[in-house]
Amino acid sequence: MSTTTEMYEIITPRVESLSPEEMEMLLQALQSIIPVPDEAEEAASSIQLPKPVVCQSHCSNPKDVAQAMQANIS
Repeated sequence: MSTTTEMYEIITPRVESLSPEEMEMLLQALQSIIPVPDEAEEAASSIQLPKPVVCQSHCSNPKDVAQAMQANIS
């Protein structure tokens, strides 16, 4: 029976801060890649979807489904 040992390199992250000039350059580079949303895109992103229907019973009856939906809407 043979055993193999694998070597792992431990990488420790470096904590560095960007200078204000570097931060500004980074922001400009990101904004050139990711366009700023226009008014229509901003409006579309704020749409709220209705709550999901939650049935207390098994909802085998369509009337139960309608009542559960009505309870969630109000």
